Amino acid sequence: MDDNSPLQDEFIIEDIEALKMIADPLRLQIIRNLEQPRTVKDLAERLDIPATKLYYHVNQLEKHQIIQVVQTRVVSGIIEKHYRVTAKTYHVSKTLLRGTKDSDEQLETILTAIFDTAKAELRASIKAGLLTVDEAVEREKDGIVWHGSMSLSPERFAELNGRLQALLEEFDEVVKEEGKNTAVKKPYGLVVTFYPIVNERE
Repeated sequence: MDDNSPLQDEFIIEDIEALKMIADPLRLQIIRNLEQPRTVKDLAERLDIPATKLYYHVNQLEKHQIIQVVQTRVVSGIIEKHYRVTAKTYHVSKTLLRGTKDSDEQLETILTAIFDTAKAELRASIKAGLLTVDEAVEREKDGIVWHGSMSLSPERFAELNGRLQALLEEFDEVVKEEGKNTAVKKPYGLVVTFYPIVNERE
């Protein structure tokens, strides 16, 4: 059986359970390696992980429609499934984010999904020599690892916030457009947080 249905442009994560599915570095690796149809055996070889450790995660991702079966065939009497992502990009619903005010558990899940995953990926990239935290690094070639704070007027905050969002939206459209060609691309992580800080002295 073949499923030639086109990829969605984006998959909107609208519930906590689906968010938990991708709040895991291994599952993110699975997702990133399923832009093209692959079997669990193929994934195991690419990730250098025993297939027996992948079946549970693959089944959970399929259950929450984050990946899908696009081809099946019988090999030596066993049904072999080929999986692929369901969308080009994944985003958390703004409604889900707004619902965190009254739910500590929901807020904790979202923050864990964002920061624990980013931390694990950064650690792996640094160990692999793909990224350095040296201040003298050429940022345009290596990437950025930075944390800080700044004092801004409400007008300056609104200006910078708007420019950051516009830049992200611009590149989101570029990524969607370039997804139509076969040029070799590499995955990059991006975490952006720009927020008011609670000042206990005020």
